[in-house]
Amino acid sequence: MNKRQEKILELYNSADDKGTIDYYGTFEFVLDVEDTIEQLGFISDKITLSQMAHDFELAGKLINDSITDKKQKQLYLKLKKTNADIDETINIELLSDRYSFLGNLLDSIITDIEVQQRLVSLSDERLELFKQLFNKIKNEVSNPIPIITKLLSRLGTSPYINQIYDSNRYATLNSNLEEQLKQGIPLSESDKEKLLFIYTSNTNWTVASIEDLTSFGEKGSKDMLEIEEMVNNERNSSTKNITNIQNALLWKSYGISLTDAQDIVSKYKAGNIVITDDNRDTMRVIFKSL
Repeated sequence: MNKRQEKILELYNSADDKGTIDYYGTFEFVLDVEDTIEQLGFISDKITLSQMAHDFELAGKLINDSITDKKQKQLYLKLKKTNADIDETINIELLSDRYSFLGNLLDSIITDIEVQQRLVSLSDERLELFKQLFNKIKNEVSNPIPIITKLLSRLGTSPYINQIYDSNRYATLNSNLEEQLKQGIPLSESDKEKLLFIYTSNTNWTVASIEDLTSFGEKGSKDMLEIEEMVNNERNSSTKNITNIQNALLWKSYGISLTDAQDIVSKYKAGNIVITDDNRDTMRVIFKSL
């Protein structure tokens, strides 16, 4: 969480006068936020705190008063045509040219306050990293929003209390990637593909340096040695946990978790999968886990 986000959360938590509201669940909110927001220096932060406090009337007033750029105003009005509740969620920083690469996906992104917070928290280098990964997947999947959300959960920060992802999981790797981009050293296509896999995986991979990233998935790399160690430990254990072995073998063979394998088999019907001599052993691992 950056200093601006810390200040927003501090003011929200320190407010004495609070109530609760049923708004897609029960939320605590600040009853009188108009005076509180004056302690914030940035208009977008004032809007965020107003939204957190569910004072959408105040948020709307701040938004309308603050958008003076003609181009940004036109974009805001265009977005409002398809999202009448835009003032409840939008971060006006996303109206700037800095985020124009989002294109039509901005319509979906502005509906999620936390995703926006994580996006605007990115440094120049980290935003460039996100853009490179974004450009790689935006036309490859029918709905890139879940992937975008996961990427930002690894790269950005948010002042929201109920955060479901740990943005510090790859803090060292992110810092090293930032430094590489500062030096003008480009990421290879292979590195981008590996980053997409690492960031969107539910497994906590031991990838901290650029060298770790480059060797990721190769024989003798840290991640492969960890998987082999896990399998060997379970094989030698008196109380074997077959699930751990199945999970490790699936990661090693296909780069997917046991849960993902079960979902795939369920979704595409196991009867349609052809078992050959090449995949027989691995498929046996998958089916025995179901």
